[in-house]
Amino acid sequence: MKIIDNSLPVVFQDHVKDVLLGNNFPWFYQKDLTGGYRTEIQSRPGLGHYFVVDGQNNSDYVHLLDPIIKSVEASTNRTFSKILNARTFLQLPLSPKIIGKDTVDTFHVDLEEEHFVILYYVLDSDGQTILSDRQYTSGVKVMMGVDEDYQIVKKVKPKQGRVLFFNGNVFHTALQPKKNVRCVLNINVI
Repeated sequence: MKIIDNSLPVVFQDHVKDVLLGNNFPWFYQKDLTGGYRTEIQSRPGLGHYFVVDGQNNSDYVHLLDPIIKSVEASTNRTFSKILNARTFLQLPLSPKIIGKDTVDTFHVDLEEEHFVILYYVLDSDGQTILSDRQYTSGVKVMMGVDEDYQIVKKVKPKQGRVLFFNGNVFHTALQPKKNVRCVLNINVI
């Protein structure tokens, strides 16, 4: 796991924020952002946009990903060969009537195949990302859900220009934002 602050020049950070939070970006309603690529789990609505799906370009805005990926490659001395999936999501602070008393989303892995996760935080917010001590084992059915066996290893606060890079087999989740809009780019690479 690695946290990279100011991963990109501020002018590019502001550009990404202006594009994603501007009036022309095509956001799409999702009944549940916590379900990821599979199924609805917690009924936490939000807005999403898929840049890449199953390795295929799905967006006119995919060019926003390249500088982020290159900065992570430079910071980690790695080279990534493929984007498996990439999306952005926008979470609005939700009423306790909608999310209930539990503000922790479902622990999950994004994909069951080997990959790395690049989370790029578009703006300062609450709604920390939580990494657990549990890891997905290939061939074992993923049991997603809130589980008392998950021990928190790290909480990462969303901060504009920050990247959280980690092995995709680590079960992770996020807290629902209570005060601010939370906007994250989630990129799965190999």
